[in-house]
Amino acid sequence: MKRVLVWAIFGCAVGCGRPDAAPPPPVQKGDVELLTPGTEPRQPVRYHLVKGATTASEFGVDMDMSDGQRDIKMPTFVLSVLIHVDDVLPNGSAKLRFTYTESKAVDRPGASVPASVVAEQAGLLGGIAMTGTLSATGKFSDIAMVPSPKLTAALGDQLKELTESVQQVAMPLPEQPVGAGASWRTNKPVVQNGMKLTMTSTVTMTSLDGDTLAFTSKTGIEGGDQSITQGETTMQISGIGGGGDGKGTIDLAKLAFAGQLAAEFKATMRAMGETAPMNVKMVMRVAPQGAHSAP
Repeated sequence: MKRVLVWAIFGCAVGCGRPDAAPPPPVQKGDVELLTPGTEPRQPVRYHLVKGATTASEFGVDMDMSDGQRDIKMPTFVLSVLIHVDDVLPNGSAKLRFTYTESKAVDRPGASVPASVVAEQAGLLGGIAMTGTLSATGKFSDIAMVPSPKLTAALGDQLKELTESVQQVAMPLPEQPVGAGASWRTNKPVVQNGMKLTMTSTVTMTSLDGDTLAFTSKTGIEGGDQSITQGETTMQISGIGGGGDGKGTIDLAKLAFAGQLAAEFKATMRAMGETAPMNVKMVMRVAPQGAHSAP
């Protein structure tokens, strides 16, 4: 029975929830709270994208999990994303189209799960596209999936995850003018792997060189006790908590990220009459497409 609970944790990490669950409305980004304006000179910081521009990025994710008795080291998940600016409105907002050109699992040294085991699940997102509107201060609205034969029930909660993740492609920016050393905070609800969480992020702008904003970030995660369902198994989750640190750059004219985020998530899971701790560590790297490779 313990082995069943271990694989329930594994399943939760790679995508929980009922496959026929209806996608929820998009979760809107919370307001940005300016904590420190930074040094002079200060200036408004805004996205200013150009109609017709295209940016190709690659996300690489390494994930390690533990239930207190067994450690599971996953292969590297790689997601290639093409961001196209369909239009720019008079108020500076940009209509964007996101196309997931490839999603795959890649073997990494020391992994306890070979890429072939999760290859089918990892590849489901390839070819999926969605549209949305990004404001000049980094708020998304009108997010919608582009109709496609790829949108099948097999995707399950991954469609929800896409709606959530696309809103994290752009960093929210403060309304007020800021300078080097400025910091701001956002607090927003997210749904991650079927779990309802609250994510609080604090960003510090270390420099602004032309269109390139360099930053560091700290994120805290919390959530109430809740139940999620994976296949035929219902799991009770309690003691949710975690956080992470990141650093990188973003090109405000191209919506191009480069950087790394390291995060840890902890909770207690109860399923089929047994209880186990759940500890998930994740490292995500973002780079121009083709630059990522497994460590």
